[in-house]
Amino acid sequence: MKSPYLRAFGITTVKNLLFIVINVAVLMTIAAQIPQAILTTVFLFIFALNTFLFSEWLFATGYLPLRTLAIIIGGTFVWDFIFWASFFSWLYRQNMFTRQTAFYILVPLVIHIGAMWMAYVVKKREIAGGSATEGLV
Repeated sequence: MKSPYLRAFGITTVKNLLFIVINVAVLMTIAAQIPQAILTTVFLFIFALNTFLFSEWLFATGYLPLRTLAIIIGGTFVWDFIFWASFFSWLYRQNMFTRQTAFYILVPLVIHIGAMWMAYVVKKREIAGGSATEGLV
């Protein structure tokens, strides 16, 4: 089996590229006609869905120890932030690393942790032969 860390790095890079393409497409087409609060909410929802779907792909290999899972979740968020801030620093021609407040870091962090944890639990249940929603109702 390949290293779960390299697998996470590769899958997260693909996820980041897709998310940036979606962001740029929206910013170039319809962003001017949508209120900022709605646009931010939609982007956060797309980020959560994107993270969940790619995390299911990431965790499809089977069981991971909790320590490895925590390192992957933390490492992929740091990579997301570096990738995203680097791209938008280049796009807007300003340093996005210093313009981030705690809100702009903590909200995506909570969404990232939640989406990855949900994907891990769903895949763990599927691998064990159970339903993804078993025990929730």
